[in-house]
Amino acid sequence: MMSQISPLIFQPAAESRGGAPLPECDFRCACAAVNAEHPLLAAECSIATVVSDVEGNVSTVAGGPQQGVPFDRAIEAGGTDLLGRVELVNNRFPVSVKLINTGSSSIEIAAEEAERALYILSAPNGATLLRDDRRLPIRENNAYFIRPGGTYEIDAGVLAIEVRAQRRAARGAGADAFDQSGEAFDYQPFEKRSHITSLFTTVTRLITSPNVQIERVRFMGELEQEIPYAEPVLWFVLKGSGAILYDEKKSVPFTVGDAVLLPANLADGQLRTDVDCDWLEITLPTASDLADFARPDSAQLQARDGTPAAPIGLNIDPSLRKK
Repeated sequence: MMSQISPLIFQPAAESRGGAPLPECDFRCACAAVNAEHPLLAAECSIATVVSDVEGNVSTVAGGPQQGVPFDRAIEAGGTDLLGRVELVNNRFPVSVKLINTGSSSIEIAAEEAERALYILSAPNGATLLRDDRRLPIRENNAYFIRPGGTYEIDAGVLAIEVRAQRRAARGAGADAFDQSGEAFDYQPFEKRSHITSLFTTVTRLITSPNVQIERVRFMGELEQEIPYAEPVLWFVLKGSGAILYDEKKSVPFTVGDAVLLPANLADGQLRTDVDCDWLEITLPTASDLADFARPDSAQLQARDGTPAAPIGLNIDPSLRKK
C-alpha cells in the first residue's frame, strides 16, 4: 500500500443483475454521444459500479500511484488527508456512483435508505421516471433527486449516472428539515447556468441536499489552474481530457468516463485541461464547527427592537467619554 496522497481515478466495472454477468466496460467513449457499439450501451439492462466501498462491491483504483488498490484500503490508508472532515457512514464512504443503461426495457431500482440523484446522459423522446404512481418526463442533461424509500422505475433506452448519498446522522437544529416536504422527488426541468467562477469556468447547480451537492462544471481547454478545495471532491468526467497535477508536477491523467476523487490534502494540486471539459462535481457536506451549539428558535430571532417602529434605545454614560 502506497501512503502517497494522490488523486484516485475510478472506471466503471460491470456488476451482475438478476444473476447474469454483464460485459466488461471501461466507458472510454463519449458518454454524451451514445455509441451503440460500446459494450455497456449495447447490453440489456446494464448497471456498472464506478465508485463504491460497499462490502462485496468495492471499486478498485484504476489510475495513479495507487492503481489496483481497493477503495476501502485507499480510504483506510489516506485517513483525514484523503477525507478531510467528511464522515464515514456505517464505516463506509458516504457516496457511491453507478452507470445505468436500461437497454430495451424499463428497469425498477430499490431506493432503500439512501438519497439518489439521476443525471441523464441520454434518453429517447418521451422517456419517463416513475415514482409513487407519479410519472415524470426526463430529458438529457437534466438532474433528478429521488428521496429515500420504495422503488423507482426508469423507461427503456435511458443512459444515466446514479449518485447514491447515505444520510448522515442529524446534527443541530433543522438538520433534517430537507426531508420533511413529503415530495417523492424534486427535479430541475431545464438546465440553468448558476454562476461563472472565473473567465474559464461555468458552474451549474443541479442538486442540493444536506447529504450531497451536485454541480455541472464546464472548463475551457488548454488551461492550467490551481485546485482550491480543502475537502474531498468527486468528479465524473462527461467531456474532454486533462490531468491533475500535484506534489511538484506529478500527474494523473483523466478522460471521459473517469471518476476522479480529489483528496482533501492534495499537495500543490492543479488542473490542466487538454481540451474543453465538462464534469459532474459531487461535494459532500461537512459538519459545521457550530453544529453542536444551541441555536435560538424562530421566536427568539424575531426582532422586538431595532426596527423603524421600535428603534434600539441608546444608553450613553457621559462619564465614559474618552478624554
